[in-house]
Amino acid sequence: MAKEVGSNFNRDFRNTINENVAEQNQLKQSTEKNTLDQQELEGKQVEMESLLLEYLSTQKNIQTQVNNLVLSGDSSIEAAQARSRTERNRTVTNHDTLKARLDATDQDIFNLLERLERLERLSGGG
Repeated sequence: MAKEVGSNFNRDFRNTINENVAEQNQLKQSTEKNTLDQQELEGKQVEMESLLLEYLSTQKNIQTQVNNLVLSGDSSIEAAQARSRTERNRTVTNHDTLKARLDATDQDIFNLLERLERLERLSGGG
């Protein structure tokens, strides 16, 4: 922090300098806060990218399993298993059809992409 100007100058001059110093201090604090906000956004972006990669990997795994089910013929037990999914909080969600389950996963991925794009816009990345 800068010190205030003493009494060697007239009052208007001192007041002007002190106002300028106060404004500079506010700008410095604002810049520091913006830097912290930027770092937080970058951390969230990395987290979102990690989640997106996790979902994409899961979707690829599911698609491989579905392809194997189709190739193997009758597989009602496997198809029933494929209609459920384990959520991030380790709860299991059951869907009426395999298509409904895949659509839910696709929607999760689209939502993550939208959140990632918003974070990029907020951080000035696009």
